[in-house]
Amino acid sequence: MGFSRLGRLEKVTGIPRPQLESQLASLCPRGLVMDVFAGGEYYYAPSPMVIGIFEFTMMRTGAALPYDRWAHLFRDYLEEGGLYRANFGEGQQISLMRAVPHDGSIAPADYVEVLDYEKAAAIIDRTDRFAIGICSCRHEHEHAGGRTCKVPLDTCSSFGEATVGFMVRNRLAREVSKAEMLDNLARSRELGLVLNADNVQRDVTFMCHCCGCCCNVLRGITRHGYPTPW
Repeated sequence: MGFSRLGRLEKVTGIPRPQLESQLASLCPRGLVMDVFAGGEYYYAPSPMVIGIFEFTMMRTGAALPYDRWAHLFRDYLEEGGLYRANFGEGQQISLMRAVPHDGSIAPADYVEVLDYEKAAAIIDRTDRFAIGICSCRHEHEHAGGRTCKVPLDTCSSFGEATVGFMVRNRLAREVSKAEMLDNLARSRELGLVLNADNVQRDVTFMCHCCGCCCNVLRGITRHGYPTPW
């Protein structure tokens, strides 16, 4: 299901607009529905499990949220492997994410050309709006157990007007400057983190700064043996 205007949702659901707006205003901050502002109006879509409900749930901030309960529920689901079997168990070749090499990590002698869209700094350089939020995977492991690293939680990067608008509006991340985003990238390089972005060539919307002990995408490979999650 794609993004829909409020008028179409009202027509399809039969819910009066004031009630529908109230329900959406409750669902979006919980990450269950995405609201994207484009062309002067909002478009809505249900969040997928990944990238979506898992990340947006564990990226939420606020007092008295049941992080421990959420983390254990996600741990039970992900560790059992059902998500990976459902999405990658039939030999699918398309990955949700792609690795983005740190600048200078691939020598010209080893690789003829590294396109600009594969360089993390270039992604930041050509974007004009940024946000940083809590890493959902490390947050889950912090509450459910199994985290062995000391990597900071505030690394998850979002890019672009629509994506940053959604994340900031729903308190899933905080808006930052380009300089702060570059500092975030430099810190990740020093910590030896793997950079994973959505699997597109242009207009990247998110970048994960992944450690080996917590990242559920990498664990899909190392624990469950599915090569295409990453």
